[in-house]
Amino acid sequence: MIYYDIFLSMSNKNHYKKLYLSKGKIIGTFIVLFFILELLFYFVIQFQEVGAFFPFGISFYIYTPILILLTIIFSYISVTKTYYELTNNAIIHHKMNTEIVYSYKNIVYIDEEYSLKHKQLRFFDNNGKEHYLVFDKNNIIYDEVIKKTKTLSKQDFHLRYPNAKL
Repeated sequence: MIYYDIFLSMSNKNHYKKLYLSKGKIIGTFIVLFFILELLFYFVIQFQEVGAFFPFGISFYIYTPILILLTIIFSYISVTKTYYELTNNAIIHHKMNTEIVYSYKNIVYIDEEYSLKHKQLRFFDNNGKEHYLVFDKNNIIYDEVIKKTKTLSKQDFHLRYPNAKL
């Protein structure tokens, strides 16, 4: 579920929206990572310790709870500390303790076809560097960026940045 926190800043009277990413996608990513690491440790450590894949060795009962605990901790931190803040002038992407600011006036091209197909906002800045932002549940970030940016056409973008791949 997406939480919308709309508030007015007292210092500059800008209107902000906080958009949280889908909890299911974040937790699902960590669960997949858990199973990949579990299988990797199982095949590497288990086979060396016991010489077979069954019965489980003592190391299995040590690294599995550690992996579960780490998965829960990092899932919780990611769900609570990863969100977008939409302002009148920029998108502020909060990742854990870092903030990445993407100014609307620096966005020169939005790959709308790719963005809608993959549910990730793909855009290029005025240096020709591409960036990806995962959509929130209701695609609000996509709609807001499309409204607030003035971008080049695909042909103009290719002329200005011939090395950028679309």
